[in-house]
Amino acid sequence: LAITTASTLFTGPGHDTYLYARKVLDGSVDDVSFFSQIHEADDDADVLDSRQWHLANPSLSHGSLSMDEMREAATRASVSKADELAFRFYRLNKFVKGLTSFVASDKWDACRGTMPDLAGQPMYIGLDLAHSRDLAALTAVIPHDGKYYILAHAWVPEAAAREKEKANEQRYDVFQPYLTITPGNGTDYRQIREYIRQLAIVYDVKEIIADPNAGANETLMELMGEGHTVYRFTQSPKNYTNPIRRLETLILDRQLVHDGSDLLRWQMLGFETETKGDWIGPRKSADRLTKNDNVIALLMALSRATTHETNYTPAVSVYESMGLMTI
Repeated sequence: LAITTASTLFTGPGHDTYLYARKVLDGSVDDVSFFSQIHEADDDADVLDSRQWHLANPSLSHGSLSMDEMREAATRASVSKADELAFRFYRLNKFVKGLTSFVASDKWDACRGTMPDLAGQPMYIGLDLAHSRDLAALTAVIPHDGKYYILAHAWVPEAAAREKEKANEQRYDVFQPYLTITPGNGTDYRQIREYIRQLAIVYDVKEIIADPNAGANETLMELMGEGHTVYRFTQSPKNYTNPIRRLETLILDRQLVHDGSDLLRWQMLGFETETKGDWIGPRKSADRLTKNDNVIALLMALSRATTHETNYTPAVSVYESMGLMTI
């Protein structure tokens, strides 16, 4: 006896048994010893068709699920690719390829544009800081005239870059000048602080958004000591959901403008999401050839840069959570 729901895996015994069960049900395989019952929507189901909801959820009419919640989820699925894939997987019980995909290359490339003179404009900086030898990333968002202009940079220690090259993994030197390879074995936070100082000379840096639990607390404290407002962004699906949805909308509507950075393109096209209940968050990839640090920093920056559009409850300042640090 086997009871299961759909999966994202199209290989293995689960999917093989599912395909065999469908053949028994449609009569293409005659096997009276094999009983199967499948509750799923049609392969080409319209997510807004309530009849398809009942095919996958036979107890729906008995109140096992809320029809209002189904309608709300279906409405989101009709306008968002990420939500559509999640709806087909979780609500319509369909095997889904690309559940974790986020943006197509042509959509991202269509957002490339000329960066106007934005000197003096408000800037929001997202920081995904490495513990020691990982990629450290900064992505800045500049809202201006209905669009969101983004700048991205990253740093990696020379030793880590050499290890990548020796292991025949992604070479970091190809991303220069968007990436700086720093001397030594560990992350050089001094260069990151200096980079932010230079940005502050040109732009009106409103806030710096970072996860203080990710390390580099000393860097955040020094930035606060220089007068910057630093906000905590705890990396959880709940906090990522709105920025991820907003980023997708900005890309599809071409309201996001980037300068064609190869570094950011590499990371964005490898960026994956996963749904946990009502929340959407980044999916941690097992692929050592992909990174998403600058995308994470972008989501952090967007979480604050877009708050003027709606009523918003301010994030928690790291002053309230970290306290003073003795160095």
